[in-house]
Formats: sequence, structure tokens, C-alpha cells
Amino acid sequence: FQNEVMIDTGQAVAAPGRGEEEGRGAEGRKSPRAQLLAIEARYAASFGQFGLAAGADLSPDATENEVLIGPYLVEQFGLDLGDEVFLSRPVRAARQRCEDGKLVAVPQGEADRPLVLPFRVVGILTREGTGRAAGGNVAVVDYEVGRELYRGVEIQPRFWAVKDPGVDLERLQRSLGATYSYALNRGIVVGQA
Repeated sequence: FQNEVMIDTGQAVAAPGRGEEEGRGAEGRKSPRAQLLAIEARYAASFGQFGLAAGADLSPDATENEVLIGPYLVEQFGLDLGDEVFLSRPVRAARQRCEDGKLVAVPQGEADRPLVLPFRVVGILTREGTGRAAGGNVAVVDYEVGRELYRGVEIQPRFWAVKDPGVDLERLQRSLGATYSYALNRGIVVGQA
């Protein structure tokens, strides 16, 4: 799935740059937003949607949370392979409910506070494909860890499928058209329910 994520390095952060909005990261420090792509680690490399300038792909057997980061995040924070960053979903706006014809803020409960998780930088993306998305302001994590970051929040999953040369694409388009939106991309079919 794709969404936004808050980035925190544990250091003081400069004023937000292009495409960023201020938010609060771990320990209340200001954090910029980045585009998040959560993909199953064991299939990530096979889709050919990103290249690595340095480091390694996400490992399906990782014992700690891993992240691939875009070139803009490297420049913005001076990050390198092996560095630790903290990711969380953005804080939701205060919910409101109607009481006696007036909107009243609902107190933010424990479930509304975003989970902040540490990640180890294992790869730096090139400036093409996914690494070019959002001007290089992108983070790629394993799907299950991404789901954990967005626990309790509804997300729109996307399904990536590698084209099989033996499949009739026109017939596949007709059969998927009723229940899925999709886009054909040179090497893959990207769709969502």
C-alpha cells in the first residue's frame, strides 16, 4: 500500500522542505512527511520498480525493521546505510461528534496515537522508478511492518502482479474490469479493489 509516513532521526530537523508538512515525531520533535510504500519484502526486487544506489533489498528474514530510503531523505537528513530512523503514520485530526446540535471534539484515545517504530536503513534508492517518486522523498518498508504502523486505520491495498507472457491481457482486463481498477505498466499490472 501507499500512504504518508512521518520521519524522525532523533536529531533536530530543519524547517520543512519541498512537499513536506510539519508534524510531530518521537519525543515531540518536528518531523517531515514522506511517501511510504509498503511491499512484501520477498517480492520487492522482482517487480523492478526501484533500483539501489547502495545497500541491499529488504530481507524477508530480517530480525529488525528495515527501510529503503529515497535520495531526498539522504540529502535532507545526512542519512547513510546502517542509520536508525523512526517512522510513524501522521497524527489524525481530532475527531468530532455532534452533541445537542454542536460539534464537540472527541478526546484522543490511546488507539488514536500513532505507533512510532525504529527502522534500520539497509538501502538507498536510485533516482528512478520508486526512488523518483515524490522527488526522492520516499521510504519503502515490508508490508507487514507498514500494516503495523497503520494498525487501526483503514488503508487501500494495491496488488502488483508480474505479467505472464502466456496470459491474454485483453481477456484479463475484461475479467478484472468489473471489480478492480488497474493500470498496465511496462513490467507489471498495478491494481486495487
